[in-house]
Amino acid sequence: MKGFFKRFLWYLLGVGLGSIMVMVLFGDRDIQCAYFPNDRVLYDFRKKRLVIDQEQMQQLASMQLDTAAVRQMLWHGTVDFEASKTQIDSCKEYTIHHEQWSARWQNCTHELRLLEVMQ
Repeated sequence: MKGFFKRFLWYLLGVGLGSIMVMVLFGDRDIQCAYFPNDRVLYDFRKKRLVIDQEQMQQLASMQLDTAAVRQMLWHGTVDFEASKTQIDSCKEYTIHHEQWSARWQNCTHELRLLEVMQ
């Protein structure tokens, strides 16, 4: 029985040191799992520079929304792939629904542009 506890303590020491090494080497990484198409599109959107023209800002203000609501949409929205135009060669267009409102987005290589805000 004494040998079992000795081996168990060595095991705990190894697991502890290994855990510390993993935290030191990989600790500050922002790793997200994006397996489903909706998650992949939203993750791609969040990485890009957001462009909202004055006209769309007025539409958002008239619906009592702000850029925080737009950020919420980019985290928790639902992509409507049937209403989206993903077969375009240049900048693809996506429609995203979130709570009581929807928006149409243009997804280019380096930027994400808000095209239209809908009720």
